[in-house]
Amino acid sequence: MKKIKLTVPLPESISLNRLISRHWGANKRVKDQICGDLYFLLCEKIGCGFGEVDKVCVKYTLHSPHFLDLDNAEAGVRKILNDCIVRAGLIKNDRPEHLENGGFEMVMDDSRFVEVEIKVLQKNGRRIK
Repeated sequence: MKKIKLTVPLPESISLNRLISRHWGANKRVKDQICGDLYFLLCEKIGCGFGEVDKVCVKYTLHSPHFLDLDNAEAGVRKILNDCIVRAGLIKNDRPEHLENGGFEMVMDDSRFVEVEIKVLQKNGRRIK
Protein backbone atom coordinates (compact mmCIF):
# COMPACT_ATOMS: atom_id res chain seq x y z
CA MET A 1 0.00 0.00 0.00
CA LYS A 2 2.24 2.80 -1.23
CA LYS A 3 -0.09 5.00 -3.26
CA ILE A 4 -3.88 5.17 -3.22
CA LYS A 5 -5.81 7.09 -5.88
CA LEU A 6 -9.47 7.92 -5.31
CA THR A 7 -12.11 9.96 -7.12
CA VAL A 8 -14.44 11.47 -4.53
CA PRO A 9 -17.71 12.96 -5.83
CA LEU A 10 -18.82 16.31 -4.42
CA PRO A 11 -22.53 16.94 -3.86
CA GLU A 12 -21.92 20.70 -4.14
CA SER A 13 -19.20 23.32 -3.96
CA ILE A 14 -17.07 23.13 -0.82
CA SER A 15 -15.11 26.36 -1.16
CA LEU A 16 -14.23 28.15 2.07
CA ASN A 17 -16.62 31.02 1.25
CA ARG A 18 -19.50 28.56 0.91
CA LEU A 19 -18.56 26.76 4.13
CA ILE A 20 -18.40 29.87 6.30
CA SER A 21 -21.64 31.34 4.96
CA ARG A 22 -23.78 28.20 5.48
CA HIS A 23 -25.41 26.86 8.61
CA TRP A 24 -23.24 24.33 10.46
CA GLY A 25 -25.94 21.67 10.06
CA ALA A 26 -25.87 21.99 6.27
CA ASN A 27 -22.06 21.74 6.31
CA LYS A 28 -22.25 18.65 8.51
CA ARG A 29 -24.61 16.88 6.10
CA VAL A 30 -22.30 17.61 3.16
CA LYS A 31 -19.21 16.56 5.14
CA ASP A 32 -20.88 13.33 6.34
CA GLN A 33 -21.78 12.42 2.76
CA ILE A 34 -18.24 13.12 1.48
CA CYS A 35 -16.67 11.21 4.40
CA GLY A 36 -18.94 8.24 3.76
CA ASP A 37 -18.01 8.22 0.09
CA LEU A 38 -14.29 8.49 0.88
CA TYR A 39 -14.47 5.63 3.40
CA PHE A 40 -16.35 3.44 0.91
CA LEU A 41 -13.75 4.20 -1.79
CA LEU A 42 -10.88 3.39 0.60
CA CYS A 43 -12.55 0.09 1.51
CA GLU A 44 -13.04 -0.69 -2.16
CA LYS A 45 -9.41 0.12 -2.98
CA ILE A 46 -7.51 -1.38 -0.05
CA GLY A 47 -10.12 -3.32 1.94
CA CYS A 48 -12.04 -2.36 5.07
CA GLY A 49 -10.10 -2.62 8.31
CA PHE A 50 -7.04 -1.26 6.51
CA GLY A 51 -5.50 0.02 9.76
CA GLU A 52 -3.86 3.25 10.72
CA VAL A 53 -0.59 4.40 9.19
CA ASP A 54 1.87 6.85 10.77
CA LYS A 55 2.13 9.44 8.02
CA VAL A 56 0.67 10.16 4.59
CA CYS A 57 1.19 12.77 1.88
CA VAL A 58 -2.03 13.88 0.20
CA LYS A 59 -2.45 15.66 -3.13
CA TYR A 60 -5.84 17.03 -4.21
CA THR A 61 -7.06 17.90 -7.69
CA LEU A 62 -10.43 19.64 -7.65
CA HIS A 63 -12.62 19.42 -10.75
CA SER A 64 -15.27 22.14 -10.84
CA PRO A 65 -17.64 23.57 -13.46
CA HIS A 66 -17.12 27.06 -11.99
CA PHE A 67 -14.07 29.20 -11.48
CA LEU A 68 -13.31 29.32 -7.77
CA ASP A 69 -10.84 31.49 -5.91
CA LEU A 70 -7.92 29.07 -5.58
CA ASP A 71 -7.07 29.65 -1.91
CA ASN A 72 -10.73 29.38 -0.83
CA ALA A 73 -11.23 26.24 -2.91
CA GLU A 74 -8.07 24.66 -1.48
CA ALA A 75 -8.98 25.55 2.12
CA GLY A 76 -12.46 24.04 1.77
CA VAL A 77 -11.25 20.86 0.09
CA ARG A 78 -8.39 20.34 2.53
CA LYS A 79 -10.52 21.00 5.62
CA ILE A 80 -13.24 18.55 4.70
CA LEU A 81 -11.19 15.80 3.06
CA ASN A 82 -8.34 15.85 5.62
CA ASP A 83 -10.99 15.43 8.34
CA CYS A 84 -12.53 12.58 6.33
CA ILE A 85 -9.18 10.78 6.05
CA VAL A 86 -8.83 11.00 9.84
CA ARG A 87 -12.45 9.91 10.38
CA ALA A 88 -11.89 6.91 8.09
CA GLY A 89 -9.10 5.77 10.42
CA LEU A 90 -6.22 5.97 7.97
CA ILE A 91 -4.25 8.40 10.17
CA LYS A 92 -4.48 9.39 13.85
CA ASN A 93 -5.06 13.12 13.26
CA ASP A 94 -4.34 15.82 10.69
CA ARG A 95 -1.37 17.40 12.42
CA PRO A 96 1.88 17.76 10.39
CA GLU A 97 3.48 14.71 12.00
CA HIS A 98 0.79 12.55 10.37
CA LEU A 99 -0.25 14.51 7.26
CA GLU A 100 1.97 16.12 4.64
CA ASN A 101 0.74 18.54 1.97
CA GLY A 102 1.27 16.97 -1.46
CA GLY A 103 -0.17 19.89 -3.41
CA PHE A 104 -3.44 21.21 -4.77
CA GLU A 105 -4.63 21.79 -8.32
CA MET A 106 -7.90 22.93 -9.81
CA VAL A 107 -9.30 21.88 -13.18
CA MET A 108 -12.29 23.60 -14.74
CA ASP A 109 -14.54 21.14 -16.56
CA ASP A 110 -18.19 20.07 -16.44
CA SER A 111 -17.80 17.85 -13.40
CA ARG A 112 -17.60 18.21 -9.63
CA PHE A 113 -15.25 15.82 -7.86
CA VAL A 114 -11.86 15.66 -6.19
CA GLU A 115 -9.05 13.35 -7.21
CA VAL A 116 -7.28 12.32 -4.02
CA GLU A 117 -3.82 10.82 -4.19
CA ILE A 118 -2.66 9.42 -0.86
CA LYS A 119 0.93 8.31 -0.56
CA VAL A 120 1.80 6.33 2.56
CA LEU A 121 5.10 7.67 3.88
CA GLN A 122 5.43 5.80 7.16
CA LYS A 123 3.80 2.76 8.77
CA ASN A 124 4.68 1.02 12.04
CA GLY A 125 7.55 3.48 12.55
CA ARG A 126 9.17 2.55 9.23
CA ARG A 127 9.57 4.92 6.32
CA ILE A 128 8.07 3.53 3.10
CA LYS A 129 9.88 4.26 -0.14
